[in-house]
Formats: sequence, C-alpha cells, structure tokens
Amino acid sequence: MLCGLAHGLRKYSGTASHNIVVVLKLVLLVAFLGYAASTLPSGAWQGMQPVAPSPVPPFSLSAFALALMWVSLSYSGFNAAVYVAGEVRDAATSVPRAMLTATVLVMVLYLALNAVFLYAPAPEAISGQQDIAARAAAALGGSWLEAGVRTIIALALLSSVSAMVLTGPRVYAQMAHDGVLPRVLRMHGDVPRAAMALKVGLACVLIRLTELQELPSYLGFILSISAAATVASLFVLHQTEQRHTPQPISRPAPMPGYPFVPAVFIVCTLGFAGLAALRRPLEPLIGLATIAVGLVLYAVFTRGGGQRRQGQA
Repeated sequence: MLCGLAHGLRKYSGTASHNIVVVLKLVLLVAFLGYAASTLPSGAWQGMQPVAPSPVPPFSLSAFALALMWVSLSYSGFNAAVYVAGEVRDAATSVPRAMLTATVLVMVLYLALNAVFLYAPAPEAISGQQDIAARAAAALGGSWLEAGVRTIIALALLSSVSAMVLTGPRVYAQMAHDGVLPRVLRMHGDVPRAAMALKVGLACVLIRLTELQELPSYLGFILSISAAATVASLFVLHQTEQRHTPQPISRPAPMPGYPFVPAVFIVCTLGFAGLAALRRPLEPLIGLATIAVGLVLYAVFTRGGGQRRQGQA
C-alpha cells in the first residue's frame, strides 16, 4: 500500500523513491559480494572444503519443473521497461538498451550471489534449509552480516513490489484506452490512479487469501501461460505483416532466430508449466479459472467497445 501511495500521488516522487531503493539495494549487494570475496583467501568459505560423497537423491522432473517455474516468476519483471515505453524519451533506443544492460547485470549478480550462498557455508548448514542467504552470511561474518543480508532481501522485495506497482497499472490504463477495460482505469494526468488502486487492492486480497507457498505456484503458472501466449503472438504478427506486404518474402522476421527460438520457448514454457501442474494441481486449476474469467471479461468489454464505436460512427 505504501508503494501505491508513493507512485499514485505524483509520478516523479514515486520514481525518485523507487530509484533510491534500487540504487541502495545494488550498492549493498556489491558491498556484500566484495566482503565475501575478501574472506576467500583466508579459507572462511567452508563449502570449499572437500566432503565425503553422499547418495544423490532421485531426480524428479516434476519437482524440477515446479522449481523452475518459481525461478521464472522471480524474473518475470525483466520486460517491465516495455510497459512504460510510452513515457520514455527515445524509447526505441533506450528501452532495448536498458533491458539488455539490466539482464546482463542481473545475470552477473545472480551467479556471484549463488556462488557465495553455495560455497561460503558448510554443506550441512544449508541442506534442506530455506534461508540459505542468511546462513551463508552468518558463516562469513556472524550475526551482523546475517542481519545485513536480511535487510538486503527486504530491500529487494520492496524494489520488486515498487516496480510492479509502477508498471502494472499502466498496462491496465492502456487496455482501458484501447477499450478492453473500463474507462475509469485510463490514465488521468501523469498517473493511472484508479488502475493503481485496483492493482494494490487485488494484491492485498490475493495475499490475504493465499499462503506463501501457494502464491508462487499460482502466479508462476499464470505467468507461464501468459508468456507463452505473448511469444506465440509473434507468429500471428509475422503472418499478418506478410499478408499486408506487397513483397512478403523480403519482409524481415519479427526477431532473430525466428521461428525456432520462439517455438522452443513456447514448447518448454508450456511443458514445464504442465509438469509443475501435475505436482501441485490446485493452484494451476485456480490459475486456469482466473484466465477463463479474464477471457470472458475481455469478450464482454471488447464487444461493448465495438458497439459503442459503431454507435458513434
């Protein structure tokens, strides 16, 4: 709710507070990695010591698919810059550059942090545990570093919530402008206040009604289906452009590696979502019901919008 107030009152105050949180988070992450690297020569990394081999548990494809879907959920905001492209200067250049730069930065930080989390503590200290980051920090610097890492995690969650509150309502506002959502959700001034209130309200209800473990499965399944459908639209877009181009054969494909790259992405995304659904079927069923409700509402609003446009003509 605090993020909704920050971004809903004024555009620039919300973006300024978001930028401060993101910069602070990155500075603390780099500081933590620097401290961890400084302890490596002293042999403080207990996970680097040789250990006796232990039996490898049997591999479960459905468990792997569920874990992968949860991981993909944590990276679902990598494309959020597209949602605010209409408010960005020189969007054709700055948005792709921002997405590529951020992807590389996140990849480097992710690999470096996971190296610390896996190799800093002793294997038995993190085996079967959930708070691996805090345990790794405790192994390196004691309770003060553990508290610092927990603070970084809180800032990371805050920045993620802030980013989604900033970008998500602008999608609703654009959909309302296109006539597929009620007009009240349109952008008024420089902030979509009604859409932002709707998003914050729905998020609060969802958090209230679900458990922490249920929420990633539910959201991850919906986002997997949505991502596959979005990438599948490239095929529709390409075919539409081919039909409306005098020389279709010279028309470039909508992305490098087309059609193999999007086809592989769609097959893998839907396949892993299906395997995850076999392991935890309840949340995906609720997700399918949510998608069905969305399709019904889309049909209602688009039909109503078409009738209004015909009446105006």
